[in-house]
Amino acid sequence: MLARRLAAVILMGALLFLVLGCTQQSTSKGPYADGEYHGEAPGHGGPLKVKVTIVDGRIVEIDIVEHHESPDEKWPDSGRARVLIPQRVLTRQSTEGIDVVSKATGTSLTILKAVSEALQRAKK
Repeated sequence: MLARRLAAVILMGALLFLVLGCTQQSTSKGPYADGEYHGEAPGHGGPLKVKVTIVDGRIVEIDIVEHHESPDEKWPDSGRARVLIPQRVLTRQSTEGIDVVSKATGTSLTILKAVSEALQRAKK
């Protein structure tokens, strides 16, 4: 059992080394101009507004600055969407292909639309 775990750890380390060692480091910045960009989309009870921060051409922060979605205590999944969707966009560096949060589809899509609007403004 220990030998299997050790072999798995070594294999994962070797794969990680190959992937990181073989990728070409790009000196060019990402597709976005640095700065803070705002986006807005219609939500359930009013507009949902976001601020997207770009540094070195990459999305580094997404803040939901205003929303009128359901309170977390009434719809906890809506609150989860307000946390998870920005995290997923940061990881992917795009709003494309982001899975919505189950039981919070509307909130998820509203956040994605607002972030997309901000990113459109940030494009070079």
